[in-house]
Amino acid sequence: MSGTALIALVIAGLEVGCGSDDSKTGQAPSRTPQSTSSSRPASSKEVDGVVKIDGGRGLYARCTGTGSPTVLLEGGDDDTSDSYVYAEDDLAKVTRTCVYDRANLGKSDPAPGPRQLGDYVDDLEELLVAARIDPPYVLVGTSGGGYLVVGYAVKHRRDIAAMVLIDTGQPLSNPPKEIVEATDPESPENIEKRDYLQIENDAWAARRRIGDIPVSIMT
Repeated sequence: MSGTALIALVIAGLEVGCGSDDSKTGQAPSRTPQSTSSSRPASSKEVDGVVKIDGGRGLYARCTGTGSPTVLLEGGDDDTSDSYVYAEDDLAKVTRTCVYDRANLGKSDPAPGPRQLGDYVDDLEELLVAARIDPPYVLVGTSGGGYLVVGYAVKHRRDIAAMVLIDTGQPLSNPPKEIVEATDPESPENIEKRDYLQIENDAWAARRRIGDIPVSIMT
C-alpha cells in the first residue's frame, strides 16, 4: 500500500482511538507494568538500538517522535524494521512511532524454532517493558505481522487504542504443498523459523472482542 494511505489510516485511528472507553469491556488489567492507566502519556525518549529482554536476548527497536498513543508498526513476513521506513518520518511528526526487528531478523538476536504465536507475543511484551515504550498503542500489522499484533491485542486489551491490518486475511483451510513446505520452520527459506500456518490458525481461533476501538482493514 502507499505511504499516504497508511498514514491516513493510522491518523484516523489516532483521532478516534484517543477517546475510546475500555471501561465497558469488563476485562482484567494488563500485566504489563506500564499499563496501569490507558491515559498515561507515552514517553518521548527516543530509542535506537538493541534492547535486552528476558533470557539475555536482544531485540532491535527504534522509536521517534513524541505523543500518545504510540504507533507500533509490525512488519510482514521476514520484514525487518526498515519495511516501514517510507512512513516512519511522517507518522513521527504526529505521535511517537516505533518499529522493531523480530528474533532472527535484522539487528535482533537469533532464537530457536519453531516459533509460535506465544513466543512473538512474549517477545513484544518484554521489549515494550524493557524499552519503556508505554501504552496506549495503535497497532499496525502487515500480512503475517497482523496475526502477531492481534495476538498481542487479545492479551492486552486495555492497552490498545486502535488497530490497522494490511493484507491479513483468514488462514487458508487447505494450503497447497508449496506453501506448506516453504513455511515449514525447518525450511531454509524460513529465516524467522516461524511456524507460519500454525500461528495463523491459532490467532484466528483465539480472536475475541477486545473493546470498542477503531479498526481499519486494507487489502
